[in-house]
Amino acid sequence: MGGACRLVTSTKVINGPESTNNFQIKQFKYRGYTFYSCEHAYQTFKFNEGSAGFNVVLNIKPDDDSDTSSNKHGNEVWWHGQKYNSDRNKDWERIKITAMLDVNRAKYAQHPDQCAALLSTGTLPIVGGASTSWSYKGTEHNWGYWNGRIQSIIREELRLEAARNMDLLSTLLGEIKIYENL
Repeated sequence: MGGACRLVTSTKVINGPESTNNFQIKQFKYRGYTFYSCEHAYQTFKFNEGSAGFNVVLNIKPDDDSDTSSNKHGNEVWWHGQKYNSDRNKDWERIKITAMLDVNRAKYAQHPDQCAALLSTGTLPIVGGASTSWSYKGTEHNWGYWNGRIQSIIREELRLEAARNMDLLSTLLGEIKIYENL
């Protein structure tokens, strides 16, 4: 669900930048469509392109750019994303984490200010906030866990190559591959 990720310091957990919030309204293009948040793109692509569910979620627009609108819009696209089960992409449960990673990459690629905000977190561990859970192939998963991983992957990818922690990046990307191959 919505809310910025958290940063873990040696003494406490603090709020991360708003760029780590999947509900944040920050318009971007992905696969030829305009989206208003990562959650908006993610919920849209749960469904087969052109289906009723896809079109309904795609056409949900926010009221404005305020934080209240971010939460309202994020919750609205999330709610509609829970419907239209017959329109759902048959591979969705397997590819959902990669889908969220891809839409976040698209947002960051189009917003240098968001890249700077994420990079400003340095090397602090990033963890997601409280969020929804699901079971996949007998294992419980939570977006609080995966959102932190996704933001950490993108932060490493944004660094200059010489500054990347390739071991961390490889480990995090490997976790997604493990999930997809359960």
